[in-house]
Amino acid sequence: MKRIALFILLACISAFAQVPVTLSPQPVFTSYLADGTPNAFGCVFTYQSNTTTPQATYTDYTGTTLNPNPVGLTAGGTANIWLATGDLYSIVIKTNGGINCASGSTVLSVNGVSGYYGLLNLANTWYATQTFAEPIVISPLSFQIVTGVAPNQTTLNFPQPSGNVTLTFPSTAQNILGNLSPQITTPIINGCGMINGPGTYICIPNNSSVATILGGLAYLTGSPSTASSPSSVLITTGAAGVVVANAGITGTAIIQQSGDVSCFFDNATTAGDYVIISSVDSSHCYDDSDVSFPTSNVPLQVLGRVLATGSGGPTQMDLFGNGVTAPPPANVFGLSPILSQIAGSGAGTAPTFNCVGCYDNGGLIELTTGSAPAVNSPVVTITFGATHNGAACTLWPYWPASYSSQLSGAQQVAINSLTATAFAVQSGTTALAASTVYDWVYTCTFH
Repeated sequence: MKRIALFILLACISAFAQVPVTLSPQPVFTSYLADGTPNAFGCVFTYQSNTTTPQATYTDYTGTTLNPNPVGLTAGGTANIWLATGDLYSIVIKTNGGINCASGSTVLSVNGVSGYYGLLNLANTWYATQTFAEPIVISPLSFQIVTGVAPNQTTLNFPQPSGNVTLTFPSTAQNILGNLSPQITTPIINGCGMINGPGTYICIPNNSSVATILGGLAYLTGSPSTASSPSSVLITTGAAGVVVANAGITGTAIIQQSGDVSCFFDNATTAGDYVIISSVDSSHCYDDSDVSFPTSNVPLQVLGRVLATGSGGPTQMDLFGNGVTAPPPANVFGLSPILSQIAGSGAGTAPTFNCVGCYDNGGLIELTTGSAPAVNSPVVTITFGATHNGAACTLWPYWPASYSSQLSGAQQVAINSLTATAFAVQSGTTALAASTVYDWVYTCTFH
């Protein structure tokens, strides 16, 4: 039973010891003589530190009633002496003798004395970890916290706030700014949230009748602009970005315009392919199935590039923004170099043929006929470098006139075969002259 009682007693003591505690200060000022007896009816003189200029003390914690200077001690050598916070004192203690201890002897004289709270107003150097169980209150209108030693020094300036301000440090999953690797999660900048990390975001009120869709493309309508899904008509341009938060018909949609974002795809995706607006649903993205930058005969918005291979649905992509337009393909302007040039029987046997600076849209044909050119036969066939929807080509003689270029009369050539892929120059009812130089220039237009 004694052991059980002792265990219970120790458990109770252990439980109470969990409360943070501190040593009680001396409740009143007390002075003792060298032999340990109280300094009965002695005196305490208080001055500004290291001077003989008297400095006031107070009778209680309110700091409203001044003590006399010197302060007289009781028969027990005690007195109520409260020091002004922030002031440093020189204290001289004397024994009883004469008026205000004038004939008494000095018991103690010490400089640089401060009250407990006054220590916080001094320049303190802490060499060990400090634990504060109560809030630390800084009373001046502004203050600084300086860490480190110049030139490697950080100074934090805290000016006086306007009204009450509460600063909440980040969670343990984040770092405070100023760290070598600061981490900020979904910051709000001028009322607009950054949802997916670095990128460009705009915040636009949702259209009240046509809802935006999370992970879908948003379009701007009206004045002032509101965000909505596209109309029922399929479109190829005009997407403002991908809705990443606050989709619907109320509130403000957060629309991401660049950076890493998840968009809903209508088809399978391959990492590296370019992304365009879906031709199935204009609120969705579409893999263009090509790692080459898209070209188009009609206005086409290029949204970005696929970041992950998958079967479709929500897929990560690198969003370019809302202003990248696919250029027309080179074959619209005929900018492709010709694919081939072939001389026919109309040029005779063993002709010399060259096409100088020849592209689909034009060039110079240089021909030196061989022997026995044939009549009504292909002289040269030019194959385009690209397939065109349609073509129109013109042929004329190249200057100077000394060249035997023939485009009229019995001995003539003309374009008599023109397709989307090639055109042919053919001789007339009279054959071209053998071993003769012929130069023609051609131009073509396309649609």
